[in-house]
Amino acid sequence: KEVLLNEVRTPEGELVLEARTVPYDVLVLSLGSRANDFGVPGVRQQCHFIDSQQQAEAFNGVLRARMLRAVVRDERLRVAIVGAGATGVELAA
Repeated sequence: KEVLLNEVRTPEGELVLEARTVPYDVLVLSLGSRANDFGVPGVRQQCHFIDSQQQAEAFNGVLRARMLRAVVRDERLRVAIVGAGATGVELAA
């Protein structure tokens, strides 16, 4: 069993990752409709909700910038995912 992943390119068309396959034993797909903070303290104040394309693009930019900074500075990057809808599951993967 494999998941086929397409290549990843920047908005300018630069290749970031080649197309590839990822093997799996069990594939879980969870669907959600809207972000939910599940009552976790601090989530509403600290997290990026991804309920629209605009929010998703803003989150993507922030995450990429923080990842790049962590790599260049040899620092740890901590990411907490609250929720188990499709977006949270994909992000966790």
